Amino acid sequence: MGISGGQGSVSSPPLVGVAHKIEVDPVELDFILVFLSSSRVRKLTIKNQGVTTVALAVSTSGPYSIESSSPFTLTPGQSQDIKIRFAPVSSGVFSSTIRLDAGASSIEVPVVGKAMTKEEYLLQLSQIYNQRRQECYAYPDIRSTTFNGDCGIGVLHAAISNRDEFLLVGFNEITPNDLTSFEAMAANYVNVPEAVIERLIEITELFAEFDNLDPNLVASWWQRLRDALAVGRFDEEYSALLQDTQFAQYHHLLGQLLETTDTNQIRAFLQGFVTSELSSQQRGFWWHYVENHLLPELVRRGLLTQEEVNQLKDKLREAANKIGGPDGFLLMDSVALVLFSFVNAHFNNQLGVPLPSYSGFVSTLNFVLDQIKSSSGDTRRAWFDKIVVAAEGALNGWLIMNIMVNRGSSTDPNGQFIDIVAWRNVTVRETVQTIRVVAFLKVDSRTWTIQMIPTPDKFVPIFNAFIGTLQAIANHIALSGDAYKLYGPGFYIIGVIFTKSQDGAVMNLLADNVARKLSSSYPVFLSYKDKATGRRTVIIICPAGGCPKGTLDAAAEAACGFGIPLSAMGPITYTCDNGIEVDIIWKKKP
Repeated sequence: MGISGGQGSVSSPPLVGVAHKIEVDPVELDFILVFLSSSRVRKLTIKNQGVTTVALAVSTSGPYSIESSSPFTLTPGQSQDIKIRFAPVSSGVFSSTIRLDAGASSIEVPVVGKAMTKEEYLLQLSQIYNQRRQECYAYPDIRSTTFNGDCGIGVLHAAISNRDEFLLVGFNEITPNDLTSFEAMAANYVNVPEAVIERLIEITELFAEFDNLDPNLVASWWQRLRDALAVGRFDEEYSALLQDTQFAQYHHLLGQLLETTDTNQIRAFLQGFVTSELSSQQRGFWWHYVENHLLPELVRRGLLTQEEVNQLKDKLREAANKIGGPDGFLLMDSVALVLFSFVNAHFNNQLGVPLPSYSGFVSTLNFVLDQIKSSSGDTRRAWFDKIVVAAEGALNGWLIMNIMVNRGSSTDPNGQFIDIVAWRNVTVRETVQTIRVVAFLKVDSRTWTIQMIPTPDKFVPIFNAFIGTLQAIANHIALSGDAYKLYGPGFYIIGVIFTKSQDGAVMNLLADNVARKLSSSYPVFLSYKDKATGRRTVIIICPAGGCPKGTLDAAAEAACGFGIPLSAMGPITYTCDNGIEVDIIWKKKP
């Protein structure tokens, strides 16, 4: 060190400092609303992004409490989930902090939660809802939702249960007694053991983490293990792969999926997957998990019979073999993802929506598999696409409520035209509200040409059938009585997912005809890959009263979730939650 003025110098022992780099997600914690006499748990993920090992202690103050072990140590790159419980004993808004101490240093994470009695909440909710409806009549220019020009359809973001939030829609006026019935409908969801809910959330997050892995890298690991198994060196090769940090992370994710930290169990699971019989187009990775873990659990709980499971496995194997190649594996994994998403939808059914039984849903899957097995060419591909598109949505967080809905009856013969019904919470960026979006989707596997769309002097049956299908979906929603009883309150949107590239001019002409001829009170969107630009494009068709707030986000997220992932840049774009961009085109019914 130089002395002031540069006169001489002095030596000292080496100067040593330790700097920790801690990342916290989320940066603030919001428990939203919790009813008195209940509680809610949120997760805080703490990751050591530095190069030193750090000892951390976590603390907070009531009505918040830490449910995870503290203190704990994180090595470089290691992360730890901390569970915080909000258990209020009085009404009010409670702001506090979660404190992370690392020696003399600390990080504070803001935490807030609101508590009410159910009676207080229902009274407040009804007052707000009815006030908004009155404002709609007083200020027509700011109407957020209309139905034939009427303000009778009110919309309100609400947290009926103590676990989740959704949208109330479709009532001229609401009383606290009306809302009490909603609370009762939510009881089944509220009474689901908290551990089950948390486990489902964890598995959903795992799907996303597995999906982020490089598929070529994963395939190379499987091949190395297959080769090693063939010469009796599986254990040695597995131990060698564990030295690779990326494979070690993969191993860790498998352990979370299987709910074990036992290396032998994880290794046995992968060994079962890469055995020689599994390389002959019999099953994919997710199907291997569903076949060996999820389906036996559903049988154990009495939700499916062993005979039903065996029938599904046989039909899936036959259909996958008919398709062959990588698409055979894709079909098996897609069925697995769709089935898991349906199970997840049952556990997240906070509204008591009358979802199909497990037996009924598996029967529907068997019907689709029979069509794949017995058809050929474009027809087989069309049936195949329905399952693959549904699986894509499941991977992107949509909960599959039904596939190939068939409510054909004397009172409602039109439900059979819906391919997929799914829901997901979507954030409306304009208002920063979270709405429950229910998407009614048709999967179209044709390449459309100008000849398929009629001009004033031309009649083309295939186009009119397309319009008829969309009209049938709209009629099904409108004629099914209280739609919220079938599908739950939310933002309803009808969509068509085109699985093949389309000519943009043809799609615009198709959309113009849909806008003129379709009678629907719900927004409709067409999602396709533009041949010229290579981009996924979404055309949104607004009903007569215009599109309500949230239409853009609902249509774009559904297009991203169920469409072919593509990314590019364009003048009118929407970046979805999964990072995919889509072009948006608006059309309004003349």
